[in-house]
Amino acid sequence: MGVALGPKGIERITLPTDSYGSFERGETSETGLTGGPQPPVGYSLGRDDRVAAAIQAWCDGDASEAQAALAELTPYLPSSSLPGFYSEVLETLAREVQWGEVVTYGELAALSGNPRAARAVGAAMAANPIPFVIPCHRVARSAGNGRRSLGGYGGGHDEKSLSIKRILLAREGVVLPD
Repeated sequence: MGVALGPKGIERITLPTDSYGSFERGETSETGLTGGPQPPVGYSLGRDDRVAAAIQAWCDGDASEAQAALAELTPYLPSSSLPGFYSEVLETLAREVQWGEVVTYGELAALSGNPRAARAVGAAMAANPIPFVIPCHRVARSAGNGRRSLGGYGGGHDEKSLSIKRILLAREGVVLPD
């Protein structure tokens, strides 16, 4: 996992590209982000003990400690570079969907004031600059008749992406079918 810190807090998180097992063990990158856009000059890359402690608390299942630590490191949502609808959806998700809760793309669209925008919610989840902090893993696909299924994660439907989503949800006591 790579974490970029800016002057105001966490700016970007990238999930493991080599092994989802490193995420399950709570490992963070010592060298910074891999893949995707790099943070601007003046931003730190690499390990921050506060971030590592928050991630470890989360992996240990201590929701209150992890959420408090992450909130301190992310006093605002770094979504100003995203389209307005994406920012609204991410802010709604962070505010409304708590530890152990899951919503569908359609339900999150409705919570955000755009009940017919389920597909656009999916695009907003894929654009999330700080997954794990803004909990896009808590958004699932509707399987009909009130059922939910895993859906995608991080813009992907590959086994590695889905495995990370399963791990994140399992830490919160949630199990969804594929």
